Amino acid sequence: MGSGEGKQGKGLVKGWAQRYLNLGFVAGFLIVLLTYIVVTQQFAITSPDGTFY
Repeated sequence: MGSGEGKQGKGLVKGWAQRYLNLGFVAGFLIVLLTYIVVTQQFAITSPDGTFY
C-alpha cells in the first residue's frame, strides 16, 4: 500500500510539472507573437511609401 501512495504522489508531481511546462510554452509563444505583431506594425507605420507589406 505504501508503494502505491508513492506512485500516485510521483504522478501528481509529474502532472504539475507537465502543466507548468505547457503554461511556459504557451506564455512564450504569446510573447513572441505579440513582439512580432508590434514590430510589424511599427515597420508598417514607418514605411516611407505607406504601403503595407
